[in-house]
Amino acid sequence: MRYYKPELLAKLQSDDAGIANQADDELEALSEQYVQYFEEIKCRLPEQFLKCMTKHYFHDARILNPFWLWELAPPFENELPKEFQEFPVLVIAVELDTPPNDVLHLDYRSVRVTKVKGWETLRVLKGPCLEWLHDEIEAFADGRFVHSILLSEEVEIQLEFSDFAFSRVKPLKKTSALVKK
Repeated sequence: MRYYKPELLAKLQSDDAGIANQADDELEALSEQYVQYFEEIKCRLPEQFLKCMTKHYFHDARILNPFWLWELAPPFENELPKEFQEFPVLVIAVELDTPPNDVLHLDYRSVRVTKVKGWETLRVLKGPCLEWLHDEIEAFADGRFVHSILLSEEVEIQLEFSDFAFSRVKPLKKTSALVKK
Protein backbone atom coordinates (compact mmCIF):
# COMPACT_ATOMS: atom_id res chain seq x y z
CA MET A 1 0.00 0.00 0.00
CA ARG A 2 1.45 3.33 -1.04
CA TYR A 3 -1.23 5.63 0.31
CA TYR A 4 -3.28 3.81 2.95
CA LYS A 5 -0.35 2.49 4.93
CA PRO A 6 -1.23 0.14 7.81
CA GLU A 7 1.23 1.91 10.14
CA LEU A 8 -0.49 5.24 9.48
CA LEU A 9 -3.94 3.77 10.02
CA ALA A 10 -2.75 2.32 13.34
CA LYS A 11 -1.66 5.79 14.47
CA LEU A 12 -5.25 7.00 14.03
CA GLN A 13 -6.15 4.73 16.97
CA SER A 14 -3.54 6.32 19.26
CA ASP A 15 -4.59 7.50 22.72
CA ASP A 16 -2.29 10.48 22.17
CA ALA A 17 -4.46 13.12 20.46
CA GLY A 18 -1.39 14.76 18.90
CA ILE A 19 -0.31 11.54 17.20
CA ALA A 20 -3.87 10.74 16.07
CA ASN A 21 -4.42 14.26 14.69
CA GLN A 22 -1.09 14.24 12.85
CA ALA A 23 -1.95 10.84 11.35
CA ASP A 24 -5.38 12.12 10.33
CA ASP A 25 -3.81 15.11 8.54
CA GLU A 26 -1.30 12.85 6.81
CA LEU A 27 -4.00 10.39 5.77
CA GLU A 28 -6.13 13.19 4.36
CA ALA A 29 -3.21 14.48 2.27
CA LEU A 30 -2.39 10.96 1.03
CA SER A 31 -6.07 10.33 0.23
CA GLU A 32 -6.14 13.46 -1.92
CA GLN A 33 -2.98 12.29 -3.72
CA TYR A 34 -4.55 8.89 -4.37
CA VAL A 35 -7.77 10.41 -5.71
CA GLN A 36 -5.67 12.52 -8.09
CA TYR A 37 -3.69 9.45 -9.19
CA PHE A 38 -6.91 7.44 -9.65
CA GLU A 39 -8.38 10.19 -11.84
CA GLU A 40 -5.25 10.06 -14.01
CA ILE A 41 -5.38 6.29 -14.55
CA LYS A 42 -9.09 5.51 -14.57
CA CYS A 43 -9.34 5.72 -18.38
CA ARG A 44 -6.85 2.82 -18.59
CA LEU A 45 -8.60 0.55 -16.07
CA PRO A 46 -10.74 -2.39 -17.20
CA GLU A 47 -14.27 -1.07 -17.68
CA GLN A 48 -15.83 -3.55 -15.25
CA PHE A 49 -13.23 -2.79 -12.57
CA LEU A 50 -13.91 0.93 -12.80
CA LYS A 51 -17.67 0.36 -12.72
CA CYS A 52 -17.41 -1.94 -9.71
CA MET A 53 -15.09 0.27 -7.68
CA THR A 54 -17.01 3.47 -8.35
CA LYS A 55 -20.49 1.96 -7.90
CA HIS A 56 -19.89 0.03 -4.67
CA TYR A 57 -18.48 0.99 -1.28
CA PHE A 58 -16.14 -1.74 -0.06
CA HIS A 59 -15.00 -0.39 3.31
CA ASP A 60 -16.01 -2.91 6.01
CA ALA A 61 -17.24 -5.43 3.43
CA ARG A 62 -16.87 -9.01 4.70
CA ILE A 63 -14.71 -11.42 2.74
CA LEU A 64 -16.93 -14.49 2.45
CA ASN A 65 -14.36 -16.85 0.96
CA PRO A 66 -10.99 -16.26 2.63
CA PHE A 67 -10.23 -19.96 2.19
CA TRP A 68 -8.08 -19.41 -0.91
CA LEU A 69 -5.87 -17.19 1.25
CA TRP A 70 -5.26 -20.09 3.63
CA GLU A 71 -3.89 -22.08 0.72
CA LEU A 72 -1.34 -19.30 0.24
CA ALA A 73 -0.19 -19.45 3.87
CA PRO A 74 2.49 -22.13 3.80
CA PRO A 75 5.18 -22.45 6.47
CA PHE A 76 7.59 -20.16 4.61
CA GLU A 77 7.41 -16.41 5.05
CA ASN A 78 8.47 -14.28 2.09
CA GLU A 79 8.30 -15.91 -1.32
CA LEU A 80 5.26 -17.69 -2.70
CA PRO A 81 6.13 -20.70 -4.85
CA LYS A 82 5.07 -20.24 -8.47
CA GLU A 83 2.28 -22.83 -8.23
CA PHE A 84 0.60 -20.72 -5.54
CA GLN A 85 0.92 -17.47 -7.46
CA GLU A 86 -0.88 -17.76 -10.77
CA PHE A 87 -4.54 -18.44 -11.46
CA PRO A 88 -6.62 -18.13 -14.64
CA VAL A 89 -9.41 -16.65 -12.48
CA LEU A 90 -9.47 -15.74 -8.81
CA VAL A 91 -12.88 -15.04 -7.29
CA ILE A 92 -13.29 -13.04 -4.12
CA ALA A 93 -16.80 -13.04 -2.67
CA VAL A 94 -17.67 -10.01 -0.55
CA GLU A 95 -20.75 -8.95 1.35
CA LEU A 96 -21.03 -5.18 1.30
CA ASP A 97 -21.56 -3.45 4.64
CA THR A 98 -23.97 -0.89 3.23
CA PRO A 99 -27.66 -1.79 2.80
CA PRO A 100 -28.96 -3.82 1.05
CA ASN A 101 -25.76 -5.77 1.86
CA ASP A 102 -25.28 -7.08 -1.67
CA VAL A 103 -22.97 -10.04 -2.20
CA LEU A 104 -20.54 -9.52 -5.07
CA HIS A 105 -18.21 -11.90 -6.87
CA LEU A 106 -15.04 -10.11 -7.92
CA ASP A 107 -13.44 -12.08 -10.76
CA TYR A 108 -9.79 -11.25 -11.36
CA ARG A 109 -8.64 -12.71 -14.69
CA SER A 110 -5.10 -13.91 -15.50
CA VAL A 111 -4.18 -13.09 -11.94
CA ARG A 112 -0.95 -13.45 -10.05
CA VAL A 113 -0.87 -13.10 -6.28
CA THR A 114 2.25 -11.02 -5.72
CA LYS A 115 1.96 -10.35 -2.00
CA VAL A 116 0.23 -11.75 1.05
CA LYS A 117 1.15 -10.07 4.31
CA GLY A 118 -0.17 -11.42 7.58
CA TRP A 119 0.61 -15.14 7.37
CA GLU A 120 0.38 -15.48 11.14
CA THR A 121 -3.24 -14.31 11.12
CA LEU A 122 -4.19 -16.54 8.20
CA ARG A 123 -2.84 -19.59 10.00
CA VAL A 124 -5.23 -19.18 12.92
CA LEU A 125 -8.34 -17.72 11.26
CA LYS A 126 -11.17 -20.08 10.52
CA GLY A 127 -14.33 -18.73 8.90
CA PRO A 128 -15.28 -15.58 7.01
CA CYS A 129 -14.06 -13.00 9.47
CA LEU A 130 -11.86 -10.71 7.37
CA GLU A 131 -13.12 -7.25 6.44
CA TRP A 132 -12.03 -5.01 3.57
CA LEU A 133 -10.53 -1.80 4.94
CA HIS A 134 -8.82 0.05 2.07
CA ASP A 135 -7.61 -0.63 -1.42
CA GLU A 136 -5.48 0.95 -4.12
CA ILE A 137 -5.12 0.24 -7.81
CA GLU A 138 -2.04 0.81 -9.98
CA ALA A 139 -2.02 0.78 -13.78
CA PHE A 140 1.15 0.08 -15.73
CA ALA A 141 2.00 1.01 -19.31
CA ASP A 142 2.26 -2.66 -20.34
CA GLY A 143 -1.43 -3.27 -19.51
CA ARG A 144 -0.94 -4.84 -16.08
CA PHE A 145 -2.93 -3.73 -13.08
CA VAL A 146 -2.08 -4.27 -9.42
CA HIS A 147 -4.84 -4.18 -6.82
CA SER A 148 -3.59 -3.87 -3.24
CA ILE A 149 -6.21 -4.66 -0.61
CA LEU A 150 -5.76 -4.04 3.10
CA LEU A 151 -7.96 -6.35 5.16
CA SER A 152 -8.68 -6.49 8.86
CA GLU A 153 -6.37 -8.44 11.15
CA GLU A 154 -3.36 -6.78 9.42
CA VAL A 155 -3.73 -8.90 6.30
CA GLU A 156 -2.69 -7.31 3.02
CA ILE A 157 -2.95 -8.90 -0.42
CA GLN A 158 -1.71 -7.73 -3.77
CA LEU A 159 -3.17 -9.05 -7.02
CA GLU A 160 -1.66 -8.43 -10.44
CA PHE A 161 -4.28 -8.99 -13.14
CA SER A 162 -5.07 -8.28 -16.77
CA ASP A 163 -8.87 -8.21 -16.75
CA PHE A 164 -11.76 -8.09 -14.31
CA ALA A 165 -15.46 -8.82 -14.08
CA PHE A 166 -17.95 -8.72 -11.26
CA SER A 167 -21.46 -9.89 -10.61
CA ARG A 168 -24.06 -9.38 -7.94
CA VAL A 169 -25.26 -12.60 -6.37
CA LYS A 170 -28.98 -12.57 -5.81
CA PRO A 171 -30.33 -14.50 -2.81
CA LEU A 172 -32.44 -17.55 -3.47
CA LYS A 173 -36.14 -16.88 -3.18
CA LYS A 174 -38.01 -18.93 -0.63
CA THR A 175 -40.68 -21.09 -2.12
CA SER A 176 -43.34 -23.00 -0.29
CA ALA A 177 -41.77 -26.27 -1.44
CA LEU A 178 -38.50 -25.35 0.28
CA VAL A 179 -39.88 -23.88 3.47
CA LYS A 180 -40.89 -26.27 6.25
CA LYS A 181 -44.19 -25.51 7.83
